[in-house]
Amino acid sequence: QRRAGPPRAARSWKKIAVLGGSQGARALNEAMIAALPRLAAMRMNLRIVHAAGPDAEEVRNAYARWGIAAETAAFFPDIAARIRDADLAIARAGGSTLAELLVLGIPAVLVPYPFARDGHQAPNAAWAAREGVATAYEQRAFGPEEIAAAIRSLDTRAEAWSARARRARELGRPDAALAVACAARGAYNGGENR
Repeated sequence: QRRAGPPRAARSWKKIAVLGGSQGARALNEAMIAALPRLAAMRMNLRIVHAAGPDAEEVRNAYARWGIAAETAAFFPDIAARIRDADLAIARAGGSTLAELLVLGIPAVLVPYPFARDGHQAPNAAWAAREGVATAYEQRAFGPEEIAAAIRSLDTRAEAWSARARRARELGRPDAALAVACAARGAYNGGENR
């Protein structure tokens, strides 16, 4: 029996996770950098955790120029611990990323990587949007305006984002790896390889 985790405590700042993935970071990095003037003008108290791939230094410098608090690295080996209290993720829609966001109860703006093998990220993003845990954009329709609108709506549509977070926690499967291992073992034991 899975149980949804507790809702996030009220606080004076918003935490945003930006997760570009191993191959798709560049376009998200560029959109985020272009959004920084808008975010600075909004005067929201933001804390960003940004996995920026090879552009990490450029992205880190951009946040510093605009005075926005950000932890930026090419890759965070402890990403789940760093983003577990995020209010919003701006991310690609790979299966692992989506599964992690659901388990952590983080609603998202998903931008499927258009060059993903077999185009698998687009159906992932569409599913998450249908399930009420994400807003999905095609990469060509995603930019600084969409980022600023999503982040601003954390204040203007707070209850909607809270509902998305609750729904994400309901859908998250923290026991997924164990379930797969048990299913594989059952198939192995039930087959010819006894």
